[in-house]
Amino acid sequence: GENWIQTILPSAIILNMLSISSDGRIQLGANGGISNSGHNNIYISSNYGNTWISVTGVTDPNTFCLRLKISSSGQYQFCIMRPVTSSSSSSIKISSNFGVNWTTISISTTRDLFLPNLSISASGKYLIIIDSNVGAGYDLFYYSTNYGNNFTTISSKYEWIQNISIY
Repeated sequence: GENWIQTILPSAIILNMLSISSDGRIQLGANGGISNSGHNNIYISSNYGNTWISVTGVTDPNTFCLRLKISSSGQYQFCIMRPVTSSSSSSIKISSNFGVNWTTISISTTRDLFLPNLSISASGKYLIIIDSNVGAGYDLFYYSTNYGNNFTTISSKYEWIQNISIY
């Protein structure tokens, strides 16, 4: 944070979340369903934020990216998708090749993710998702030890845990 450079995004790009690789070269951003067109969009930069391109094949009109993270190298990228309509359900979009290709991983949930928080290890191998179930008296934890390919669910007796970190 010693030096800052202002990057001007094209007028159609609005970002309200950003995740950056450890060297700053790879940057992944999303607008969480807020855009001029009314659709969710995800953008990636591979040159320190100087130019941005829209990531294709990740969003659709029925979902939006609620949380995103990338690994230290930028190779692994994760986006928690939340449904806009009842015709879709919560899922995780994962890229293991710097955002070039994306796959969808379903999470076994009894309801759509409400206010999830996502934490990943530097390598991207370990992920934890916490989803607060306000009023139900518990939170749900989802964890993966294989780059998000599979998740295990744990219920917690605690309610409204807002943040978690993996070190």
